[in-house]
Amino acid sequence: PSDMSWCRSNSVRREPDGLVVMVTDMRSISGVIENFNLPAEKLASFVLSVRDGYRKNPYHNFAHAVHVMHEAFLLVCYTSVYEVLQPIDILALLMCALCHDVDHGAYTNNYRCAIGDPLAITYNDFSVLENHHCAYTFRVLSRPENAIFEHLSAGDKKELRQLMVNAILATDMSSHFEIVS
Repeated sequence: PSDMSWCRSNSVRREPDGLVVMVTDMRSISGVIENFNLPAEKLASFVLSVRDGYRKNPYHNFAHAVHVMHEAFLLVCYTSVYEVLQPIDILALLMCALCHDVDHGAYTNNYRCAIGDPLAITYNDFSVLENHHCAYTFRVLSRPENAIFEHLSAGDKKELRQLMVNAILATDMSSHFEIVS
């Protein structure tokens, strides 16, 4: 287990819970914290901000996000996928698993499009929720207290963003079978 003293520091005012600790431990064990020198205070703030961004839905909630991240973590650790992924791919995978449903309002894309919901208008009826989850994630990352990638090179930031956008957009079930085939 990783050192969790940063969770109890005065600069992080929100208390972590067991799921937050799991998220950090998975990132630590997978090596992404060390590989990318993610600052502990900012990582703590980011994870807590993501947790706070999940609504109290029966399914699309923070516990679901941590479960998906845990499954991705297990795939990386216990299958041959680890041999073909680069460290930046693993970072993107874990980030996306955690953030893929952030701020989900419990309504489907089809419903949002049918009622002319503002999100459907914003994203032109295309992968409405998935585009929103991406945008929300990058708004959270843009806050100074959550800027865990600020020290990465411009090239790494661009590649990471593209990987994350593609992965989160791929969670739109309307394109699932096309992607799988």
